[in-house]
Amino acid sequence: MSLVAWQLPLGKRLVAAVTAAGAAVLIGRPGLCWLRELLFPKGRPLSRQAKLRRRLRVAIVGAGVGGCSLAHWLRDLYGEDLQLTIISDGPIGGRCQSVELADGRSYEGGAAIISELNEYMIGFMKRLGLSERYFAGLSAPLGIFDGQRLLVREADPKSALLGLRQIAAAKTAWRFISRYGFLSLRRLKGLMRHSAAPEFPRLYGCLRKGQAFETVQKLLNCLGPECVRLASVQASEWLCEAPPAGGGLPENVVNELVTGGMRSNYGGQGCENLHTLVGLVSIAGGFASRCFPVRGGNQQIPKGLLDLACPDRLLAGATAQKVRRASSDGGIRGWEILVDIQATGEAMKGAVSPDNAGGELSNEGPFDIVVVAHPLERSRLKIEDNATEAQLACNSCGTGRFRRCVTHFLRGALRCGNFIYKDIVANRTDINEAPPLAILTAAGSVAPFYSIGLQLPVDATRSEAKGIVDAALHGETCTFKVFAGEPLSESQLDGLFEKREGSTTVLDWYAYPEYEPLQQLGSFVLDGEDGSLLYLNAIEQVASAMEMSAIAARNAANLVVKFVDKHRGENRF
Repeated sequence: MSLVAWQLPLGKRLVAAVTAAGAAVLIGRPGLCWLRELLFPKGRPLSRQAKLRRRLRVAIVGAGVGGCSLAHWLRDLYGEDLQLTIISDGPIGGRCQSVELADGRSYEGGAAIISELNEYMIGFMKRLGLSERYFAGLSAPLGIFDGQRLLVREADPKSALLGLRQIAAAKTAWRFISRYGFLSLRRLKGLMRHSAAPEFPRLYGCLRKGQAFETVQKLLNCLGPECVRLASVQASEWLCEAPPAGGGLPENVVNELVTGGMRSNYGGQGCENLHTLVGLVSIAGGFASRCFPVRGGNQQIPKGLLDLACPDRLLAGATAQKVRRASSDGGIRGWEILVDIQATGEAMKGAVSPDNAGGELSNEGPFDIVVVAHPLERSRLKIEDNATEAQLACNSCGTGRFRRCVTHFLRGALRCGNFIYKDIVANRTDINEAPPLAILTAAGSVAPFYSIGLQLPVDATRSEAKGIVDAALHGETCTFKVFAGEPLSESQLDGLFEKREGSTTVLDWYAYPEYEPLQQLGSFVLDGEDGSLLYLNAIEQVASAMEMSAIAARNAANLVVKFVDKHRGENRF
């Protein structure tokens, strides 16, 4: 469908769209989605800009999802007129990484899921020929834990009558409705349809038309009339406030279901720590949509986009230490970057201090545009330019710190005695139920971890995935991932798991911004009106997710076009 649509002129696509409109009305939302895909197919390359008088010199400092997304879009826009340099202190993908364990299989070690609502991430998958790893009807039972007991859990399908999953599903529905109420669960599921919720289709449309936002506030104004206000309201306050002013959710839904997901998504931060906009984005990527990883690993997306970008110069394993003004050809002011080509690690990793001294510095440049595509809160990069000082002061997320998130991969089986569930309505405990295989922690939890989850290899087939879930439900040794705020001791892990095999693989990352309810909003443009020094990660003031990085990159691509067009015919471009 998409490939055919790309090959049709816009006029013919409009004719086809009008022809399909009547059918779309008849078949409802699926038809409207089909119609939107016909007019604006996801993953379509951006239109080539008019030829330049000389090459546009761009440096991107960072090769995560944001940096690689921008790189490939700039190549779409300018082709051979673009001279592209990419500098990265770590592996391609940034916080989107796979990790190979002792069993020889790879697992998602960083950003793990994509939502069906993520237009850009799904578009990247289509463009790169990647498929989703989603097994309908197969899931690991979920439980909400307060550190001492399970507050609620999905039923164990193997303990249901005759082992029928339909009976287990009905039992799960009864438990959740009994605890939270049907209307509350329905309201949570539909929260992205609230009048104050962010309108991502509207933002995608504005970016598609070439609109560029210099500040986070301007982007939020496009995202929705209430979005700026939501960035200054505590998530727990808004979610519990009666509609239409708030989400209208009961406290137990917010403290248990919503906070459980947020603590797993944002390094232990719950609804009391986050502003409402972060909370709604988290809900959109969890309860309000279908989510999945990429078959073969999410890291294929940034790697594939970087391949499409064909950078003229790739400095991998090098750290940008300083950005400063420099005179370029014809006396036009540009930028130069001092790079430590012997840097030894990533600033986002807990094992490496962002203040470590490096080796000899290489002078790279001059560049017309420099794009910072990594968090300045965890960066060694210093910017020497008077115009940027005021912008840098207001561009940090929340407290200006990042949350430490220690990821433990281990093989074992969850200890049944730690995760027993007593059905309060039925007033009984089913001792035959296996522990839930995905455990989230509620507000006020005293557990030493944020979440525990059964893991599937990135290339698992459906039959293999079913075998792993069945084995875990029967108490056999499987691979689990444990999120915590600090490394867990062997005795702590032994207290959670039995039948452990092999050693524990630990990833120690500063993965998430440390938010606070009153979020100041910064700028994507760091050098005032010039617009030649851009900062993608200002988007993390809104929320931290792969799709948010891609949104920032698409906006930056539009800012670059605006900068170039402003300087056409001035002996520059």
